[in-house]
Amino acid sequence: MLDVGFLPQIKLILQKAPKERQTMLFSATMPQSISSLASQFMKMPLRIEIAPQGTSAENVEQEVFVVRKNDKMRLLDSLLQKYEHEKILIFSRTKHGAKRIARDIRNMGHTATEIHGNRSQPQRKAALDGFTRGKFRTMVATDIAARGIDVKDISIVLNFDLPDNSEDYVHRIGRTGRAGRFGKAISFVTPSEKADIKKIERLIRKSLPILSVPELPPEREKPAYEEPPVFARRGGGYRGGNRGSSRGQGGRPAPFKARRSPGGRSGGGHRRTA
Repeated sequence: MLDVGFLPQIKLILQKAPKERQTMLFSATMPQSISSLASQFMKMPLRIEIAPQGTSAENVEQEVFVVRKNDKMRLLDSLLQKYEHEKILIFSRTKHGAKRIARDIRNMGHTATEIHGNRSQPQRKAALDGFTRGKFRTMVATDIAARGIDVKDISIVLNFDLPDNSEDYVHRIGRTGRAGRFGKAISFVTPSEKADIKKIERLIRKSLPILSVPELPPEREKPAYEEPPVFARRGGGYRGGNRGSSRGQGGRPAPFKARRSPGGRSGGGHRRTA
C-alpha cells in the first residue's frame, strides 16, 4: 500500500529490494502521478486495464442529494432510519469531522465507530474489527485512514463530504457492491459543490441522479456535555478540560495558599534581586 506523499519511503524500500525482482503495481485509478511513479521505478512496465480508467462498479447504485451544509446531519438522521438494518461506511473529508459525525450518530441512538488520523493503531484495529463483526453498524472514516480497508457486506457507502479529487470518489464507492453483490453509494453535495459532481461524472462517464431531499426530522438536541478541548504543550504532553486548574470541589476556586520563602517571608510572587 502506498501514497505518492510517501515517495521518499518508497525510494528507500526499493533501494533495499533485490535488483533482480518482479515489480507489480495495482491501482483502482491511474492518475498521472501514479503513471510517472511506475515509469520511474519499473523496467518496461506492461499496463493491463481490467476496465477503462474511472469506471465505477456496475452493480453500485449511485445517488446524490443536494443539501445545505447545516442540514447534512438531519439528512443523515433520516437515511439511518430508512436503512436501519444496513452496514454503512461514511466518509468525512477531515479527521475532526469524522469524530464529530460518529459522536452525533451515537447521540441518534445508532452504533458507530471511527477511523482517522487521530486514532492509534490499536484503536483503528478495534474499530475495524468491531465494524467487521457487526458490533458497530456504521463506521466513519477519512480517505487516508480507510486505505486498504476490505470489509465484506458493506451495503452503503455514504459520502458525507465529497472527496478532494474525483479519483477518490471511485476508490470510496468501490468498497460496496463487491463479489457480485449489489450496493449503494449516496453523496451529500452542497449547492456550491455542483461543479465537483460534474468532474466526477466526466471521470466515470455516467450521469449521477439527483434525488429530492426528503422531509427532514427536527434537529436533535446537542448533548449537555461536550468533550473538553485538548491543547498541545511543551514536552509532548497534552492538557485538556479542568486538569491542572485551580478549582476545588464543586467547581469553586480552591483557597489560595501563600508559599513561604526560605527567608521566612510569605508571598505569591517572585523575589526581586538587586
